[in-house]
Amino acid sequence: MIRLLAVDIDGTLLDGRGQLPDAHRDSLVDAVAAGIDVALVTGRTFHFARPIADLLPIPLTLVVNNGAVVKRKTGETEIRNVLSRDAARVVLAETRHLEDSVAVVFDRPDERQIVFERMDWSHPHRRGYYEKNQAFISHTPALMSEVLADDPIQVMFNGSVAPMRALVAALRSSAGADRFSVAITEYEARDF
Repeated sequence: MIRLLAVDIDGTLLDGRGQLPDAHRDSLVDAVAAGIDVALVTGRTFHFARPIADLLPIPLTLVVNNGAVVKRKTGETEIRNVLSRDAARVVLAETRHLEDSVAVVFDRPDERQIVFERMDWSHPHRRGYYEKNQAFISHTPALMSEVLADDPIQVMFNGSVAPMRALVAALRSSAGADRFSVAITEYEARDF
C-alpha cells in the first residue's frame, strides 16, 4: 500500500510553461482522499514553493532547498539542516572571485532570505528568478561573510555551465570540503 507520494515541482507537477494542469491537481486531491500523504520536493525555497502548494487544496509537506528544510504547508518547520556559519565563511573565502554570482540563502520569515552582495539580475537566466522572488531577496553592501549572523541553509552560485562545473570540482577538493556538501543543477541547453 502506498502511504506517501513525493512529487517534484518543476517539470513534474508543473508543465513546461510552469502551470499546474488540472489533471495533476486532481490526481493529488484523489491521492489524499485515498489516505496517501503528499509531499512536494524541490530545490526551491519554501516561499518560492508555497504559491504552488497554495494551488493544491490538500494538506502538504514541503521538502525544500534540496532537502535541507521540511515544512508544513502552513509554514511550521519540521526539519532544518543548515550550513554552519564557519563552513559558509570557508566557502565564501575560497570563492571571492565569484562574488558577482553568489547569494546566501537563509530560513527566515522576511525579505532577507536570499542575500547577495553583487548580482546582475538583468541576466536573462536570473531575471525570472529575481522577478518571482524579489520580495525575499536583499542586497548587502557588506562582504557576504559579514552577513552571517545566523547559520544559512546554503551558499548558492549561478552562472554558465563550465565555470560552475569548475567551481564544483574546486569545492569538492578544497581543504574544508568535509564541512559541507555540494549539489549542482544544470541546464546545459541554456548554458546555466
